[in-house]
Amino acid sequence: IGYRYPVALSLNTLGLIEMRNGQPERARFRCEQALGIFRDLNQPRGIGLACTALAEALRRMTNVADLLTDEQALRNLELAEVYTKEAVGIFSEQVREPLRLVEAYIELGCVYREMARRLKADQAGVSELVGKGKEAFELAAEHAGVDVAYRGVDALVNLAWMYYYVNNFKEAQQVIDSLKIDERY
Repeated sequence: IGYRYPVALSLNTLGLIEMRNGQPERARFRCEQALGIFRDLNQPRGIGLACTALAEALRRMTNVADLLTDEQALRNLELAEVYTKEAVGIFSEQVREPLRLVEAYIELGCVYREMARRLKADQAGVSELVGKGKEAFELAAEHAGVDVAYRGVDALVNLAWMYYYVNNFKEAQQVIDSLKIDERY
């Protein structure tokens, strides 16, 4: 593998740090660099990690005021969907890392949540996206199990937020209530 693999891991980690620091556009650049190196090295684990991180950066960019047009924001979310699906495929078929699979499913659900928020006027489209988001968040919670239960909670909280954003307050409350009675949490 050589020195390029740890360099790519470092770039991806730097992207995650920049994301947490409120700079998703810089994070995108770092994660794209990392993904390119991982692809050159044909390293599935690295590709999966970078795809998940890049998808999050693309999604978070859509919430920065005046950074993107509506069309650009939707394109970012569509790209994020592609990257998260690739990460889900890698961590479910090639690299068995339950935590990383859970993270990829959570990010996929978050992408659908943001798409639904942007398409509120299109009720049929919103319903489809909410269904996809619900499936992704529930798969994340299922795969989290007791080993990484905190990520299962994260998935279900994101599910509740999705319902909240589309004004389905009853479902949001039901998800929150389910957290109170589930013994895993």
